[in-house]
Parts: sequence; C-alpha cells; structure tokens
Amino acid sequence: MSRTKPDYSVRSMKFIFAVRELNESHIAPSADCLVCFLRGDASLERFSHLRTYGCLRSLRSRAGKALIRALLRDGALKENYSRVEDETYLIAVDYEEAVEYFASHEILKSAPAKRPSAPFIRIN
Repeated sequence: MSRTKPDYSVRSMKFIFAVRELNESHIAPSADCLVCFLRGDASLERFSHLRTYGCLRSLRSRAGKALIRALLRDGALKENYSRVEDETYLIAVDYEEAVEYFASHEILKSAPAKRPSAPFIRIN
C-alpha cells in the first residue's frame, strides 16, 4: 500500500517555504521561532528581508505547532536535535511544491497593527 503525496494548503506551503528560506540563510528554526517568524515578531526583525517574514500575523501558537506536527508527519519537514541547546530544529525536506507555487504567486502580508495611542499627552 503506497502512500500518496499530500496536497498542501497555501498556509502549509507558507510554513514549508519559510523553513526553506531560513535554511537557505543557514538557519534552522525551532517550532517556537518559526511561529514567531511567521507572525512578524519584532525580535526577529533582522529577517524582515525574507518573503515569508510576518505573512501570518494572526497565527496562534497552538495552531502553528499543530500544523508543524502535521508537516513533520507528512515528511515535508524534518527535525534535527541539538544536544548543546537541548532543542529540536526544523529542516525543509519536501519543499519543491512550495517553491514552485510561490514562484508564481505573491505572498500577501497584512500591515502591522498600529501602536496604540498614549493615554495622556503633556500640554503647556
């Protein structure tokens, strides 16, 4: 019984493509880091030049990690364990479909939320 290759959703392909982009930059993200990267977390702003940075601003941590587990199970991503950091890191394995898709489709990003206005202002 052979297993067929799954059809990935656009959201799944964004995860795969993001890991691939980071891997090409010689970086392997942890699951937490990938979720923060896709949300556009300010602590990862040094990667803002990558196409997938901040493309899923409303991503919830639980949903992101569930999708990562599904992609690991399907073989699109692989985990590497580092004894030094005691952490697992993600490597893109089956990324051809995502690369091909985003070669002809733009990755849409929503604008970051505006900072709330200050509750008080000094007047003279």
